[in-house]
Amino acid sequence: MAAVGPIARLVPRPVPSIYDWDLSHYALELGLALANPLEVELLYVSLTDFVQHASAPGDELSDAYLRLLDQHVGCYLDGGWRLGLVADHGMNAKPQICYLGDALEEAGIGSARVVLPITDPYIVHHAALGSACWVHIEDPELERAREAIAAVPGVDEVLGRDEAAVTLSLPKDRIGDLVVLADARTALGKTEAEHDLTALRGPLRSHGGRHEQAVPLLLSDRPQGEAAALLEGDVSNSDVHWLLLGEAA
Repeated sequence: MAAVGPIARLVPRPVPSIYDWDLSHYALELGLALANPLEVELLYVSLTDFVQHASAPGDELSDAYLRLLDQHVGCYLDGGWRLGLVADHGMNAKPQICYLGDALEEAGIGSARVVLPITDPYIVHHAALGSACWVHIEDPELERAREAIAAVPGVDEVLGRDEAAVTLSLPKDRIGDLVVLADARTALGKTEAEHDLTALRGPLRSHGGRHEQAVPLLLSDRPQGEAAALLEGDVSNSDVHWLLLGEAA
């Protein structure tokens, strides 16, 4: 295996920032530049979805992103790679925000703690607002809290811990007493005071609910062997490596 020097030198252009529209293309360039000297046979390149959060299909920025992405996909195919491209979540616009912490306070429920699992440093993407959240609450107020949350416009489902663990394949010890899912046009927050929306670029798009589960999965070759059977059932983004390798999980 050949030695590789400072990887930034492998792509002859400045390293983009986390919010530059062509950061994903840079990652693809870097992956291809590293693959040959390292004799890589299986390569995973993680891309940023900032453009998709900020720009709808058909917008100028979205089209520019996809045209350049298409060129890079062509470079991989020309290099003999079998390729799979998949999104991690859907991108419904969220014109409505429900602040569950405020709703619970108005209902007189004092023990509730709302946790947004989407919370991360990249508030330009989604302002730490998501379509799913946990609510930790003391048992005497649990049913009252469930009723108060279910009455909030934009809330699709309120699941108990056990039900959510089974139906959503979640670990019981890492979720709340209640799991709340929003409808396709709604994002959930803690309290209005805890979320800064001024950093958002473009309309709010976020994820976590059932309405973001349908995603595109593109393969350069039709699956073979055991993996072909996966196409007869429900396929998720987590199946992409099995579809490419030709073996079912």
